[in-house]
Formats: sequence, structure tokens, C-alpha cells
Amino acid sequence: MRGLFWGVGLCLLTSCSYGQLIDSDFHESRNGGGFSLAVGRKDPKLRLLRKIEGELIWEGYYVETRTKNPSTQYPYQDTQAFGVLATARYRWQFRSDMNFFADIGMGIQFVNHSSPDLPLANNTTPVLGGGMEFRTNEKSSFLIGTRILHASNAGRQSPNPGQNLLQWFIGFRYKH
Repeated sequence: MRGLFWGVGLCLLTSCSYGQLIDSDFHESRNGGGFSLAVGRKDPKLRLLRKIEGELIWEGYYVETRTKNPSTQYPYQDTQAFGVLATARYRWQFRSDMNFFADIGMGIQFVNHSSPDLPLANNTTPVLGGGMEFRTNEKSSFLIGTRILHASNAGRQSPNPGQNLLQWFIGFRYKH
């Protein structure tokens, strides 16, 4: 029970940083942060090359972003988003107490209002990331990593600039 308490506490304190897609048609940048809570289990259907076991991770998250440099064209705007991700995680052993991991997945995100970069309130969110896991004992470990999460309407409405969020994260993993 104590491990679950600390795990939830660390998830709530996890900070993230976000970057906005900048291209020739869209010049707004955003920053912000959020937190998430995830659960996972090994899944034999996700095995790679018959050797690398996969883990299915279900994650719920909250993200708040704000306009970084408001202007008359892009006024100050706060956006709150809630989302769910289903991610496949693969681990490679580096040392007995350390391993690398890679994530790939897809999800859905709901924002509190539309904006120039997210014209619809519900968006798809493919994600790709990786990091390191440091084992503290047989049942718990700390994770540190980074990932790219793309939020857009998947072409359901034009224009579809979307957001590319660069996220850094720390986490706590507990096995019961």
C-alpha cells in the first residue's frame, strides 16, 4: 500500500514540457505541463521477434498548455486536455538494475475548447518515446524518459495543424 501511495504521489508531481509545431502556416508556440497515471501488464500478443516481451500500458493524463508569446494574431489562450493512451512498451536489459525501454502507441484526447492548432475538441494522439528504468528493489523502480505525442483531428477537418508535444517524464513503477 505504501508503494501505491508513493507511486500516485510521484505521478502527480511529474512535470512535462511541451513544444508546438511551427511551420510556414502556423507560428504559435505553447508550453505547459501535466500529470498522468498508468497501469500495465505483460501481453504475449505484443512480443517482438519471439524474444522481446511487450507490455501493454493504459494511461490517463491531464495536460494544460498556454500561449508562450501572445500576439494580436495569436492571443493568450489556456487549453486543458484530458486523454487516454494505449501504449506498447518494450524493454532491453542493460544491467541487472537498469534497462532501456521504448514506447509506441495511440490514444484519444479531449480539449476544453477549440483553438487555431486544434480546431476540434476531440483528437487522436499517436505517441513514440523511450527512456531508462532504474530498479530500486524486486518490486519497484524509477523511470525517466521522453516522448513525442502528436495531437490532431486526423484530417477530419481542414486545416489540421495539430500539436507536437515534447514531453519529459519521471515515474514510479510498482509491481504487486
